[in-house]
Amino acid sequence: MTRKRKIRESADINTVARLAKRAVDLGLYDWAKNPRFTAAMDIESACDYYGIDADCLMSASDRDFVHDVSGIANAINRQRKDFSNDRHFSPRCARESYIRESEDDDINAIKNYYGCTKARAREISDIIDIDNLEDVAQGMRDAEHKGYVTEAMGVKNSEIYQDVKSWYLETYPGDSVAEGIDEDVTFYDCAVTLIREGDIYDILGVGDSIIREKVFEKLADILGVDYNSVYYLWRDGVNEVVKVMTRFYM
Repeated sequence: MTRKRKIRESADINTVARLAKRAVDLGLYDWAKNPRFTAAMDIESACDYYGIDADCLMSASDRDFVHDVSGIANAINRQRKDFSNDRHFSPRCARESYIRESEDDDINAIKNYYGCTKARAREISDIIDIDNLEDVAQGMRDAEHKGYVTEAMGVKNSEIYQDVKSWYLETYPGDSVAEGIDEDVTFYDCAVTLIREGDIYDILGVGDSIIREKVFEKLADILGVDYNSVYYLWRDGVNEVVKVMTRFYM
């Protein structure tokens, strides 16, 4: 996500100098020809760009200090004089206004990704560990994989996590075509594919309409809706019918 740069009050030059000294003492700028100067320039620019509270950064633990200053050094693009090298970096010592701005960016990304309400996106954002992941989208994919997002969205039926192939072969034994179903695909994957208007045959791994119908019947049962609701969602697209999977998104 790209943060919009806002003009903020610059940090006190004396505080910046002390921050630069601390950064150099911790070995964060050993690579620079002029470590103290480079650190000072980076930190001063970051305080303005990210809204970092310089006093807070000065009193931060070594762990938080290293997180913020090393993040600044990695994010800054000295040729372009911006922080485009890592647009996902979020300093821990940012002022509250910047934190709110960053959180709003993340929540809007989640809202757009899932097509859910902002209130639901806030609940999901509490689950996704963004700081320890490459970016918000990766966080959402990881949370989906673990089933956390489904739980947050209110789906209580554990069958949503069942893999389609095992269920199908157990329910309809002897169907040789079903052997081609992707063994990693769950009913949850099918539901999300329909909502995103993806190719259900592609995710299942087979192009058989009978298998698709049986999967739709089971998915409808899991979600507590009728077959036609799932079918019309697939046929007409999510934007043209009532969102039958509202327990995922609303």
